[in-house]
Amino acid sequence: MIIKQNHLYQINQNIFNSQYSTLAKGSFGTVYKGVFRGQEIAIKELSASIGEDSYNPIENTLTKTQYTEDVSEVKKEINLMSKLRSIYIVNFIGVSITRAHTYMLMEYCRFGSVKSLFKQKKLSDTLKLDIAMDCARGMQYLHSNKVIHRDLKCDNLLLISLSHHTGLRAKISDFGTSKMISRTDFSKTMTKDVGTPAYVAPEIINGEAYSLPCDVYSYAILLWALWEEAEPYEEFKNAFKIQEFVSSGERISIDPKNIFSLLIEQCWEQEPAERPDFGEIIDELIAIQKQRRRQKNSAKKTQSLQGDLESVDSSFKNDNNIRVAESLNFDFRGSSSVASSDLKYVESIEFLNPEVMSDKKHLSNKKKNVEPSNCSSDINTNKEAEI
Repeated sequence: MIIKQNHLYQINQNIFNSQYSTLAKGSFGTVYKGVFRGQEIAIKELSASIGEDSYNPIENTLTKTQYTEDVSEVKKEINLMSKLRSIYIVNFIGVSITRAHTYMLMEYCRFGSVKSLFKQKKLSDTLKLDIAMDCARGMQYLHSNKVIHRDLKCDNLLLISLSHHTGLRAKISDFGTSKMISRTDFSKTMTKDVGTPAYVAPEIINGEAYSLPCDVYSYAILLWALWEEAEPYEEFKNAFKIQEFVSSGERISIDPKNIFSLLIEQCWEQEPAERPDFGEIIDELIAIQKQRRRQKNSAKKTQSLQGDLESVDSSFKNDNNIRVAESLNFDFRGSSSVASSDLKYVESIEFLNPEVMSDKKHLSNKKKNVEPSNCSSDINTNKEAEI
């Protein structure tokens, strides 16, 4: 789609009435939730219009040259997004340009950004792996078309689902906008040239030539943040400290339980040539998925076996004869502490334990030896009574 000064899509102003919420605000402009042709969409209203003769030296804080460069970047972004068609990329619907406003119509992702869910701590390990895979496939698509994102981060990874069973959870958004706002935002969230400090590759920080591997480095930081559900380098005071740390070859520590740990280490290598491409990253994620599936199946089998053993044990203990033996304090390893008065009950027990079978004869003999003694005692007692 070639950007022209006429309106590609004319947006009715009632889209912005109070019933539609503001999704985000920034130096780039404001993002609203709206409706276009019966479909919920996200509408990005840029701070500066790119229409003809839109520059106002009184209202605009940028110089004419800076403004012209920013307008050029916005046009490039719109032109690029109009050509990208992938389920892993936020769909670009159209643009409306007037002298006072520039609106970009985008697909609406109802669950917001990955970063917006960090405080809730509701992302399961399985969902994190699914999100990582969706992002990797989206980046593979971009790189196959020779597109460098340059600002891949959790803010720019939007969610359309939080279910493992939907087949698609995350989509990549925002292409090129960061360069437009870099001159007006020197905070921790932006670098002096491109991207976000916490996610920027060392070659960019050092002012070196960069290419597709810079996105791979950003992906490593994204995986770290996705696992921790927190933004990296929060303990650093400013962007310059982060840049100094990264450019020197240092890296933040990785949680030993992080399922992405080895992949992260590969992706944030200091040398760009040593980083994997996204095809290799996808293969590694598939291997992680298979390993987790095997572990899950193994755990299920172990749990099932334990359940079977508990069932057998319960059935064994509930057997009536065993309960009788237990009531007599019978030792299943072959010994007994049975009172002579209770032997008549033991005689009727059908023992299930092979080790106990050998004691049955012993118990029977013991019974025979005890009973005559009792009879003799009774006779003597009777004689004494007669006398």
